[in-house]
Amino acid sequence: MHSIEPRFAPADDSIAQSIPQRIPNESDSIPMFDSENDLRARVDAFVDDLNVLIREAALLAVHQALGVSGKRGPGRPRGAAKASVGTARAAKGGGKRAKRDPKAVLAMADKVHAAVKAKPGQSVEQIGKALGAPTKALTLPIRKLIEAKRVKTKGQRRGTRYFPG
Repeated sequence: MHSIEPRFAPADDSIAQSIPQRIPNESDSIPMFDSENDLRARVDAFVDDLNVLIREAALLAVHQALGVSGKRGPGRPRGAAKASVGTARAAKGGGKRAKRDPKAVLAMADKVHAAVKAKPGQSVEQIGKALGAPTKALTLPIRKLIEAKRVKTKGQRRGTRYFPG
């Protein structure tokens, strides 16, 4: 074993003998791991776990950005993809539409019929503007009027004009 020599040389040897000199031992350092290989194995396992978590998070972010695909995953039962689309629609507030009251539809149909009689040859946009109603609200009443032959049409799609029947 070797001893630590003082860096200064005291004038008196009695002072040098009164200073305790510590000699480091091998037992002074306590290893945290059994070996360097154990440390390397633990770090590698941690990095692998971290990589898996990062990949899963990235994949989830991509799926959310692109929306749910209509395909079912491996091992999922048939109909699982359809159910997930339905639950997504229900979560957005969609799903089954509420039926309009038939009396309200007939009342709107009477208003549309009166507007067509007053100004024949109007488009659905013009009729909607005159009645203060959106065109979507007029499609069913107009269809009912055409079926009842109270209104006739000329043209196609947005060019359709309505005349009294």
